[in-house]
Amino acid sequence: MVPERLYDELVGHAQRLGVGVRVEPFRAKILERRGGMCVVNGERVIMMDAALPIVDRVAILASALVEFGVSSIAYERGARWRLRKAL
Repeated sequence: MVPERLYDELVGHAQRLGVGVRVEPFRAKILERRGGMCVVNGERVIMMDAALPIVDRVAILASALVEFGVSSIAYERGARWRLRKAL
């Protein structure tokens, strides 16, 4: 599965789980991490640095979604493999 398609699938699953996904530029002096799950105004959001390549965004999404379990949604084979790898 191409990274762009996997990224789109993982974003869709996050949204169906009620988790927002935001990609914004991070200021290096303020944030040391590249992204992950956080709470913004009481809502769960996966934040990612806009400077990251798509493969890193996929890894961050997969790592954040592992919290919900791999079987919570019917993933395509590529997405399920990536989530299991993140476990």
